[in-house]
Amino acid sequence: VGFLTNSAATYYTAPASPDNAITHVFNIVLCNTDSAERSVRVHIVDNGASAAQSNAIAYNLVLPANSITKLCFGEGELLLTKNMTIQALASANSVVTMGLFGAEQAS
Repeated sequence: VGFLTNSAATYYTAPASPDNAITHVFNIVLCNTDSAERSVRVHIVDNGASAAQSNAIAYNLVLPANSITKLCFGEGELLLTKNMTIQALASANSVVTMGLFGAEQAS
């Protein structure tokens, strides 16, 4: 996906069509490329909503300097439906990258 900014931004939007589309997110990889510790927030946001503490899946997660953290989900996946988004931010601009790994499927 690329570098995170220091304000909440949308990095993925689940497809709007077909109406029965589902996105399976298997994991999210966060990489701190900085020589300093950084924190991140990752949110799963319903259509029309905003990133908030109540929809965070990682909130002020500390990433040590020059490290990688992988978020894995319970049974191996996180499900997103029509127009849901993955939003994120880091404590500093352009030093933490995020990769999303999953599959889109019409059910």
